[in-house]
Amino acid sequence: MASQVEQYGAFDASPQPILVFETETGALVDANAAAADLLDYSAEELASQSVATLGLDPERVRAALDGRAETDRWSLDGADGNVRHVTATIRQSGGDGDAHTLAFLRPSAAVGDEEFATAGYSTQQALTELTTHTDDVLWLYTANWQELLFVNDAYEEVFGQPADQLRNDPMALLEAIHPDDHDAVLAAMERLSAGESAQIEFRVGPTENFERWVWVEAQPIFEDGEVVRIGGYTRDVTDRKRRENLLEETRERLSVLHESAPDAVIAADVESGELVQVNGAAEALFGRNRDDLLGSSFTTLHPAEETERYVALFERHVENAAQSTFSQFDDGSWVSAVTGDGERVPVEINARTIELDGRPTVYAIFRDVSERKRTQEQFEALTEMARELVEVETRAEAFDVATRTVEAHLGYQFAAVWTPTDDGLTVSSMGDRATELVDGFLDLSHPREAPSGRCSRPEQ
Repeated sequence: MASQVEQYGAFDASPQPILVFETETGALVDANAAAADLLDYSAEELASQSVATLGLDPERVRAALDGRAETDRWSLDGADGNVRHVTATIRQSGGDGDAHTLAFLRPSAAVGDEEFATAGYSTQQALTELTTHTDDVLWLYTANWQELLFVNDAYEEVFGQPADQLRNDPMALLEAIHPDDHDAVLAAMERLSAGESAQIEFRVGPTENFERWVWVEAQPIFEDGEVVRIGGYTRDVTDRKRRENLLEETRERLSVLHESAPDAVIAADVESGELVQVNGAAEALFGRNRDDLLGSSFTTLHPAEETERYVALFERHVENAAQSTFSQFDDGSWVSAVTGDGERVPVEINARTIELDGRPTVYAIFRDVSERKRTQEQFEALTEMARELVEVETRAEAFDVATRTVEAHLGYQFAAVWTPTDDGLTVSSMGDRATELVDGFLDLSHPREAPSGRCSRPEQ
């Protein structure tokens, strides 16, 4: 049966779905790869299905096979449970007493059960149209690659070599292939001759400096257990390869930027929360090496006692925004990172949800904002000092507010206020640390005199 189908081209390589039935019984006996893809089966699984399991009325199929309807509308049940509406063009296979009938399937919109027919359309015409109007190169070789049995006219456009040159010399194919790809192509040809299927990409087009990329899918064809022919199709994938190369170049540039960024950069899988990328600055900020960081939960970057708080922050970003910036919680407390030594570092996190290797990923930049936090706290302290100064009633109270604020919040270790008098400068106020320091010196130099705290008494 297969030989009658294959005489028109590569049955399994045809992009049009084809079913093969026994004419007398209406039983399904074979199907090509395109039909299997259409119905979500493997070719072997599809060939083992009955007409009824595909959702067809056996009587209607037999009527079509008997020649009462050359074209019919069928609704086929796929392996996934969904229905495919197709137009089936019915043709006798020819040879072998018309023991087998082919159904060429074309997806169509859902229609009623009314039948319609088109007359005077042979299998040869159908296959001629198929091979003439496709942009793919369809081809059929003998098992030893010494004879080209069929190639359509798309060959010249794709390979940059006249089809007649290939017909006259089947191995002229190699002249159209980039020399660096010869070994891979010859290895694939050997596998096909040995009975294995093959898929391969390589460069073609000697007139275009071999800048065209093609993808080939091929199948061995067996008779009595022996490989007798090899059929396949070749598709121009130059545009796809260019997009892939551009994407790879973009990824490489991003990788360089990622690694050289001065701020810590991490990427965490949305579903698992595991870190999948970190840069050198992240190692420095968190005080952990890359191997330790990768695969760990993002929660290990934050205070352990506040895990729930940071999980909620992560989930809020994923749910509500493509891009978020966090530096403080709603209560005013600072977002913090934790180093390997347990030190808290205030950070600002700029996060974006992206697709990384096909998975949703939170890509986040951590910036140390310790200086910003310090500046903000100083500003708030000075604002509070100004408020207190408005409320005090004496200069002494004002001096105390000033020295306390300067010493506690502005980074000075000691603070004091000196005022001029007739006898020179007199200490009017000291901060707490300055008072403790002076008291300590006085205690050491005059241990039997006044007790500590003498500097805190205004009269002294």
